[in-house]
Amino acid sequence: MFHPYLQRPSAVYFLFPHKLPLNLPGYIRISRSNFGAIHNYHQSHIIEALFAKNIFNKTESAQVIDTLFELIKQSLQNGEDVLISEFGKFSVKEKHQRIGRNPQTGEPVTLPPRKVVTFKCSGILRAGMNGESD
Repeated sequence: MFHPYLQRPSAVYFLFPHKLPLNLPGYIRISRSNFGAIHNYHQSHIIEALFAKNIFNKTESAQVIDTLFELIKQSLQNGEDVLISEFGKFSVKEKHQRIGRNPQTGEPVTLPPRKVVTFKCSGILRAGMNGESD
């Protein structure tokens, strides 16, 4: 049995994360601002929702989801942007070296440069979240 939120027709559309957690395979974290809480969904919930559409069996559903996330992950790791029409765009941004502080001691610490994944939702998704029609 899966969460009632997944039973809505557009559930899979809204289950993609605000920020893709690449370090937690098979785990998606989404935030629902109207409740002010963070809800965690496993990849299996998305597989169940896809299976419920009667398009694929469970094995095929799992392969589709695994392939989708693997393609997104590989593209981001190669520094490429991932654009999903009517959903949004995942981008890789460079963070420069900066000075931070150790919270326990207050000493300055040099933080090395790093890459981060950002997400910008499409205007269609934003309008749908705000109850507006296009």
